Amino acid sequence: MTDDDHSEQHLDRVTPRAVEVRSRLVKRGLENLLARTFREVLFPDDRSIGSLYFRDHSDAGEIAWQVHSKRLGEAKGAVQVPIGKDLGLIITEQEIADASAARFSIFSGLLWLNAGDLQALVFPPVNIELDYFSSLEVLEGVKLMKIRLSQVGDQEVEFLKALTSLRWLCLWGEDLSEKELENLRNELPNCVVLTESSTEGLVNKNSAYTAKEMMEVLNEQGYRDENGTFRRRR
Repeated sequence: MTDDDHSEQHLDRVTPRAVEVRSRLVKRGLENLLARTFREVLFPDDRSIGSLYFRDHSDAGEIAWQVHSKRLGEAKGAVQVPIGKDLGLIITEQEIADASAARFSIFSGLLWLNAGDLQALVFPPVNIELDYFSSLEVLEGVKLMKIRLSQVGDQEVEFLKALTSLRWLCLWGEDLSEKELENLRNELPNCVVLTESSTEGLVNKNSAYTAKEMMEVLNEQGYRDENGTFRRRR
């Protein structure tokens, strides 16, 4: 019997059912491999709500994101994020305007997310209305947020305190008084509160600093540890 005869007999035994079973096994294997390599983050299917960036897992702040992150793509549909990487979302003023013109709210797009999906969230330098803050409460995994606050009342403080993983609060502009900034720092003892002027000149020297190390840099007297206890500088 020739090799061609053997091949023909083998093909005769390959039934549609066998092909279907094998296809399912291959698909399942690929899905298992994907699950071990990536985590899936869901965004609205019909429009992007911003640009996504990823970096190695780190507690360093905004400057480290700027230096070490890589662009992943648009925040639209199902996005595959490499396991072990932090994910950041940057929303521009144009994207908010385009969404509004289409009768769509960027903030409703954030409701697609789960608590641990995002580690950094950057808004454009526009005031965010208090009514929209409730859509951010699900983002408990966010460690860095950049936002513009025109005032800091009890409601704003309670919203920020609900973000239990928050370690960096970067503020656009210089809208808040020193008293309001001090109140924020007292209410958020585990979080570094920075204005734009606070970060000038820090790009090279402190790009990989953790939140606690940055507190030491900015506060000559000391810093608050992860339990909120004040520690004096040595």
